[in-house]
Amino acid sequence: MSKGTKSRTESASSLTAVFLMIFSAALLLLLIGTYILAGLHSENIVKYLKEHTAIVFELNSSDPSVIKTLTEDLKEDERLRSNTIEHITSEEGLDFMQDEMGTDLLPEGMDNPFSDIVSSYVKEAYTSEEELHSIREDWMGKFNISQVYFQNDYLAFWDEWKGKILRITAISALFLLLITIMLIFNTVKLSIYTRKHSIEILELVGASWNFIREPFLRVAIKMGIISALLASILIALFLSVFLYNTPGLIDYFNWYYLLVTIVILIVLGVVLQWLSTYIVINQSLKHAVSSYK
Repeated sequence: MSKGTKSRTESASSLTAVFLMIFSAALLLLLIGTYILAGLHSENIVKYLKEHTAIVFELNSSDPSVIKTLTEDLKEDERLRSNTIEHITSEEGLDFMQDEMGTDLLPEGMDNPFSDIVSSYVKEAYTSEEELHSIREDWMGKFNISQVYFQNDYLAFWDEWKGKILRITAISALFLLLITIMLIFNTVKLSIYTRKHSIEILELVGASWNFIREPFLRVAIKMGIISALLASILIALFLSVFLYNTPGLIDYFNWYYLLVTIVILIVLGVVLQWLSTYIVINQSLKHAVSSYK
């Protein structure tokens, strides 16, 4: 292999290693950034889940006057969010289920088994198990209400998955951290090898290690910033898609937290690249210098 061909091969290998290093670091920072955002928004998530705890009143009657009176009385209940009270007829309930199932649920001639319902969200302060049972007991039997349903298991679900997300993130982050450090190690070693002659001359003229390290550390800082910005862009894209598909969450999202997360990622990216490069280059220089002597 000619000297020029060997040089081009080493250059291509170095570029590939740099790309993989940036990409793996970006994935690591993406995981960390996602968890930081979720942690910062944990109170907002809990608030959203509480404010979307629904209670449903199933009716024996479809009499408009009864339903109108019930709706007006429910609006007076301070435990309910009056602007979310909604009446759903049995026909609307059947149509909804058929749309969800994508098929006709009832054989021809069979009566509609669904009942009229009135639903409402509960105010945040009244979403405990005791308060929801109290609401059910207060309204059961009134205005031909046959049953009262509520669903408040969102918080337990969030607590369970928050712990799982932490464990998955920690394991994935550790795996990516190891890969990133290995890539930094190999990239710096390759870079030192390709500059072996220049480093030897610098050593001979009395250049300090700090002087030799400086170009590598400057590149490390740039790589850290690039990795952090790439991770931030990916987080912003994922957030845009997520919030677009769940517009109700926009009011609970704090854009300041996103800015804080980006700053943290940039600091982490720079520290990771700089510190890893510093350690690796010291080890590589020791071996390189000993081989020159």
